[in-house]
Amino acid sequence: MPRKEWARSDVEGLISDYESRPVLCGVNTTEYRDRCRKHALKELAEKYKTEIQEIATKILNLRNQFNSAFKKCQKNKLGQGTDTKYVSK
Repeated sequence: MPRKEWARSDVEGLISDYESRPVLCGVNTTEYRDRCRKHALKELAEKYKTEIQEIATKILNLRNQFNSAFKKCQKNKLGQGTDTKYVSK
């Protein structure tokens, strides 16, 4: 299956769907187990017409992008950055 082209609306929907499932993002919940996670990822893959691995990779990439932007914002907040303020996308 070819890789999915992710439109902004699809990415926003994926983030919303991911956050609405405590089995995926609630590490302190009892549902947060490997078997349950695979089932939830399968549901998302079916909804977005792609493979489970691509959903998992997309979530990982989004998390990495967020952490990178967050660190840049924190660096500017602490006064360690340049005079220009970083604004994330």
